[in-house]
Amino acid sequence: MSFKNIRIVFGVVCLILLIPLFGNFFVEGWNWSPMDFVFAFCMLFVTGLAIDFVVRKFQNPTSKTLAVIFIVFLFLGIWTELAVGAISRIIGFIL
Repeated sequence: MSFKNIRIVFGVVCLILLIPLFGNFFVEGWNWSPMDFVFAFCMLFVTGLAIDFVVRKFQNPTSKTLAVIFIVFLFLGIWTELAVGAISRIIGFIL
């Protein structure tokens, strides 16, 4: 992985985190703590690096697409579980 790719992922993650930063200032009831930003940055950065790795290393377009979809769903699953415990509630409802 080149330093250029890491910088691109870093920049995209920083741009994404501008959304909750502005939310803190302009949306009442939206109050992320500094640790929320650190955790979100870490999750987004690792996800971005994983997607970059898959895009560069996988040759088959179908495998590449499925791997990226899996990474995104894994990220969303972890995010929603940590945010509201949605997955635990769904599993509890099913069982």
